[in-house]
Amino acid sequence: MEEITSSCLILRTRPFGESDIIAVLLSSSVGKLSAIAKGARRSKRRFAGSALEPFGELSVRISQRPGRSLALLHECRVAQSYHAIASDLAAYAWGCYLLELTEQMTAEAEPCPALYDRLRQTLADLATVAAATSETSGAAPGKTSQLGHRYITALLETAGWGVDFTTCAICGSAAADITQPIVDPRGGGMVCARHEAENQGIDAEAPDFRPSRRVIFPELLAYMHALGSGDETLAEAEVLKAADLLLERLVDHHLTRIPRSRDFLIKVVGSST
Repeated sequence: MEEITSSCLILRTRPFGESDIIAVLLSSSVGKLSAIAKGARRSKRRFAGSALEPFGELSVRISQRPGRSLALLHECRVAQSYHAIASDLAAYAWGCYLLELTEQMTAEAEPCPALYDRLRQTLADLATVAAATSETSGAAPGKTSQLGHRYITALLETAGWGVDFTTCAICGSAAADITQPIVDPRGGGMVCARHEAENQGIDAEAPDFRPSRRVIFPELLAYMHALGSGDETLAEAEVLKAADLLLERLVDHHLTRIPRSRDFLIKVVGSST
């Protein structure tokens, strides 16, 4: 039985039996894993306080058992708390959504230290925004959405589904030369809408041609480029809403089920599928 000491972020927990908890963790050293915490619902020493609640970074001691799908979580302590996320509804909704997406889009036992650091920083940033909103009611509108969008683009990249918004995936035309860019139906980027028109035997310049997907308008395209560059300039509400829809479509292309937390997020931030 191999014992591991590692930093972890909790992606999800659920009760098991009368006193146990099963936790899905993202570890800084071994990637995603599921572990059972025996007696966690009554132990005040090994799993004290809010140790097994979302939005915290933990230091854990785990044993991985050969032939078992569940590791054994011996003990954990809170290394850093981001529970301030729960003080703001938008930050909380985004936090829940990002944790669920991470669980669905990461493979078991594949180390991903860069993604771990990105998720930890995103949770820290959400907590900071939530605290500012709670204290002053003056946090910039849309800041939580922008943090969420930046993390999702990184998650897609880590999962091997990185999105290219620089060229057409079919003809290689530069983004600046594409008049009607739309999402590539195969996922992974964008294509010229004229290719869709050509497949239908239609002139792309004909007034009755309408692409089957939303056109990625220039401000949205610039925003998607800015996410990768780390530009902190806050986008307009129209652009943020369009980015919600675009990223939902790109994520759904690779998922087997729609995240349950998305409905809650939509109700809170006013997005729509």
